[in-house]
Amino acid sequence: MRFCLVPVLVLIFNLWSDLSAQSKWQAASVLLEGKPLSDLLSTGIAFDHGHYHPGESFSGDFTEEELAKIQKAGFKIEKSHYHTLNTRSAPNQCGDEDITEPEYVLPTNYPYGSMNGFPTLSEIYESLELMEALYPNLITVKQIIGDFRTFEGNRIYSVKISDNPYLDEDEPEVLYTALHHAREPAGMTQMLYFMWYILENYNRMPRFAIW
Repeated sequence: MRFCLVPVLVLIFNLWSDLSAQSKWQAASVLLEGKPLSDLLSTGIAFDHGHYHPGESFSGDFTEEELAKIQKAGFKIEKSHYHTLNTRSAPNQCGDEDITEPEYVLPTNYPYGSMNGFPTLSEIYESLELMEALYPNLITVKQIIGDFRTFEGNRIYSVKISDNPYLDEDEPEVLYTALHHAREPAGMTQMLYFMWYILENYNRMPRFAIW
């Protein structure tokens, strides 16, 4: 048995060393003090998740190595303790009686699909065609995007909603995408809801015309 003791001890030591070498995470805010985000990005650290306040701070979770690198670049940081962050929410101080269920008005033409309430692909196409038939001044016909095809060989389509849908105006644009994952019909369902909501309320709600 003593001949097996050495490799076992070596294995345990190596495992403990690996665990000890793992990075420790820390919640912290990087103080920008008027500096642009580009200065922070120049450190080579990913800042794709967190809370960004232009010119003020960027809050997120960082490894101790990343924080050291940020400080070396000349930024000040303020560390936060996770248990302090958790006390911001008080789950024991509210109950169901304090929650008001929001009321969502269902668009007139919003369809429930035949796939347990979700639309099939052909029903999605039918909705897009109906949108253009009812609101030709607000939405384009569905258009094929390049020569791309899905794994199953289906075309990929796009439509444009605007007060001048067929004109390329010098205005801000927003891209909404859906149906890019398999077995996720809710992704397209919410998109159809949103599209119908905009089309049916475009001339009744001024905020849509401002977008």
